[in-house]
Amino acid sequence: MSDITDQLDSLSTAIKTADIPEELRSEIILRLEQLKGLTTSPTFLPEFDRLNKYIDWILTLPWNVRTEDILDLNHAREILKTESLNTFP
Repeated sequence: MSDITDQLDSLSTAIKTADIPEELRSEIILRLEQLKGLTTSPTFLPEFDRLNKYIDWILTLPWNVRTEDILDLNHAREILKTESLNTFP
């Protein structure tokens, strides 16, 4: 049981130190706390697996990374023409 608690604590620490929106952080911490109460439930493992995958996904998203987008459709058309062997009119 200690191993499971350690894993939940590790996930909680990862969320607390991650650069994510505060509202999302609060929601995930709440879900982790709820999950700690289910450790003896038969539904614990599926819930743990689901939440673990969700947290992994959340942590890989570039929350504060911005790019310069080129929103010119003519430019996009030219790129598509050259990269797709002129399959677009």
